[in-house]
Amino acid sequence: MLFPTHTHHAHDMGGADPPARSFAPRITFVSMAEKWKDNQPKVDVAFAGIRARKAMAGHAADGSAADQSLGASDPTPRDDPADATRTASGASSSRGDGGEKGSGGRAAWSVDLGTGLEAWIADRRIAVSEPKHFVEVEALYDLYVRDVHPHGDPPDLVTFSSMAGKTLRRVLAPATLTRRVGKLSVTCEALPATRENWPPRMANKKAEKMKKHGPKDPARSRPAHLQNKDKEATGTTCARYVTEMLKLACGAELVRLRVFPDAKELTEAFAASNAIRTHLRRRYEPDDERVCVIAVGDGNTPRSAALCAFLTRWQCVAVDPEMVPWRDWRRRHGIQDASWSSCDDTHENGETEEDVHGWGGVRRLQVHRRKMQEMVVECDRAIIVMIHAHISLKDVLAAVKTDTGECAAVILPCCNWYSRLVHPDGATAPCHEYEDDAVVSPQRTVRVFSSLPCGVVGEGEDVPCPEVVV
Repeated sequence: MLFPTHTHHAHDMGGADPPARSFAPRITFVSMAEKWKDNQPKVDVAFAGIRARKAMAGHAADGSAADQSLGASDPTPRDDPADATRTASGASSSRGDGGEKGSGGRAAWSVDLGTGLEAWIADRRIAVSEPKHFVEVEALYDLYVRDVHPHGDPPDLVTFSSMAGKTLRRVLAPATLTRRVGKLSVTCEALPATRENWPPRMANKKAEKMKKHGPKDPARSRPAHLQNKDKEATGTTCARYVTEMLKLACGAELVRLRVFPDAKELTEAFAASNAIRTHLRRRYEPDDERVCVIAVGDGNTPRSAALCAFLTRWQCVAVDPEMVPWRDWRRRHGIQDASWSSCDDTHENGETEEDVHGWGGVRRLQVHRRKMQEMVVECDRAIIVMIHAHISLKDVLAAVKTDTGECAAVILPCCNWYSRLVHPDGATAPCHEYEDDAVVSPQRTVRVFSSLPCGVVGEGEDVPCPEVVV
């Protein structure tokens, strides 16, 4: 048996005595550090999405009162081709004191183009090209300037592009004119169209690499001595943790909540729980309500955090930027509440146990859809659980504060993070490091740290733990 709470009935799963609320961790959300903000993609104004354009429009609306009055008194009519062309070309829509348009020359050009282009198209015998054949608008513009304005004073490219598209659609109808960025599906003797890859074929780079180089070794980032051990192994997988879950009183509830999507995730969470009870139980008793488990990178569901909440009296916090809120998860998988579930309890104010306790109605469980760098967790005692988390241990320790300035950690490293999930001083080895053969994954190394430096509650508000900050 894992812990004494294994014998609890289903209605006591994840339960906690009322005084346990006093030991709930204090979580503060902070601004992301500048080095993490640099990783956010920068959107070019020219390619800004709808939200970005609305935001820029809001900033523009905060300008001077005079500019606002001008914009409100002179809206650009959609059916005015001159104004539409002028606006599309980037010209100002404001008017001078005398009531004249600020871009009258460009408006006059668009009127002239509306009639002169038809004659030029007929003289050049421009027609719709074959499918997937295009010409550059700039090349078409150069041809027009040579023919019509050999001595200078031509219209600008933006005005020509706008009016040429409208005129070609009208003259070449009923044939369909296709436009793409900077190109038109037309052709003539002086400017023949060339074939383009349109619509472009979206190459599956992953499939091409797989075909060329074959599948990558999932253990390629593991140390050499562990890879050799894997080669010598028989390849059989132990079903120890699957059997263990089936024997738990809370197993049915874990299945109902669909916490574990597959055997891999299940065995990894149970491997972390096994490491805690085997190597850390003397210091962290399962009935000690002061202990807080912080599961960093727990996945889109609180896997290891929920398991610890069921098996202990600890406060459990799951943190992952991909965490799915319970209401969305419940709707997505059609999860129904069981008659004996703790989610059915309704409080006087109308709130359900699910609203009070969070994800799935599991008591003493908190979930946060954030990065660990955006949080500071303060508690009495802490155990950090990192299962295949893509974050350094130093960054996690910098966001955790305890009463003593120490915490424990159970880590299952993966990928290229082995060297960054070590003791902050870079020299102290974990108190236990081993291969858990019951984990259904090639990344089955388990590291246990019984004492790691972290921040102290009430000290160093700006820098939780100076000695471990990168």
